[in-house]
Amino acid sequence: MTAADAGSAVAADLARITELDAVVMAFEEVFTEPAMAASRGLDAGSVDTEDARTGRPSRAAGRGPLHGFTVGIKDIFELAGRAPGNGNRAAFDMVHRATPEVDAPVVHALRTAGVVVAGMTKSTELCWYHPTTTRNPHDLACTPGGSSSGSAAAVAAGMVRAALGSQTNGSTVRPASYCGIYGFKPSYGRVDMTGMTRISLSFDHPGFFARDARTLTAVTAAAGGFHVPVGTARLVTGVVDVTGFDDIDREVRQVVDHYVDLLRDAGHTVVRVELPELLAPETFQAFFDVFAPELFSLHRDLLSPQVAARLGAETREVLRRGADTSGSRRRAAEQACVDLRARVDERFDECDVLVLPAATSSAPRGLTSTGSPAVSTLSSLTGVPVAAIPAGLGVSGRPVGVQVWGRLGADEFLLAALPHLPYRTVSPSLGQAGR
Repeated sequence: MTAADAGSAVAADLARITELDAVVMAFEEVFTEPAMAASRGLDAGSVDTEDARTGRPSRAAGRGPLHGFTVGIKDIFELAGRAPGNGNRAAFDMVHRATPEVDAPVVHALRTAGVVVAGMTKSTELCWYHPTTTRNPHDLACTPGGSSSGSAAAVAAGMVRAALGSQTNGSTVRPASYCGIYGFKPSYGRVDMTGMTRISLSFDHPGFFARDARTLTAVTAAAGGFHVPVGTARLVTGVVDVTGFDDIDREVRQVVDHYVDLLRDAGHTVVRVELPELLAPETFQAFFDVFAPELFSLHRDLLSPQVAARLGAETREVLRRGADTSGSRRRAAEQACVDLRARVDERFDECDVLVLPAATSSAPRGLTSTGSPAVSTLSSLTGVPVAAIPAGLGVSGRPVGVQVWGRLGADEFLLAALPHLPYRTVSPSLGQAGR
């Protein structure tokens, strides 16, 4: 994009939102006038001027690396003057919250890089299982996944260039897989989460979506302040052996097997890695025995009778589970998490990255469930950086993705590797013409 055409690009994306979102239902709120005003400001700022306050030359936002990129923001992040709806504004408006005076730092960082916020995308209720009305652009009868449902669907449908989401269990990687796009979950704590609705102090992460690796890397780097080097073209890829995991559908296995062939064809070394902890009952137990009480401690006011009556059953259930979790059980789970982090870290002694399915299936039909996050629980628990990569279509005709894990803290290495990893994208029938 040239330095002076943000306005036309933003106008085109807003027109696409108007055209498609009545069907996809990815957005909670669209900021048409503010977005156009922001784009005009970017274009005007692309000319050298003096800052009226200081008299020094202005470094305009229009010169940012993401000049004029439209971005959707998951409705769990604060914007100046707008508190997040968290998937159920009626319930959260009953709980006293101060109106934010500034954007969440991650949103501010994106704006500084030149993005235009097109609107707020839909989230499942409190980032948990109670679904949104959002549909999958590849098959409107299917879920886009959750909890970052709207962010993934908006990107897949070509309504925005990228989107901000989150992940506590599988809320970035799974929707990216279901929607046939890229996703990235940074290492735990690498990106500022101030101004993001927290549901777990141990497992929350922001997440990012884009349709290609270059855009994903640029957006993530801008949001997190990462300096991504030129990547190595050849990797030792540790392909996780999932033959014993019956929960993973056959069509997913077939696509992943083909992806492994593509890795070899691209010159990467493939080694097989055992990861029995991936779907082990003790992994899920440790996760929930930490997550549920943290959720309750953060949002216990939602269980007041008047507010709870407005919540979905799934949200009430997990809050009550958190209230009932004993301190001794939680402490045992916290130690189990420490052990699991050490065991996962050991796997990177034999490979650069781990490769495994991004979801147990392609997008399930129906909108009453957002699918299973099971293959993401361990990575969220351990905090490692994860990239979701579109790997092709399954026999169902719906997208299937792989997830690639990096070592904890090695976000820049993983982002640098992305352009060298194979991918297979497909445009949804809703149309990507000209995108």
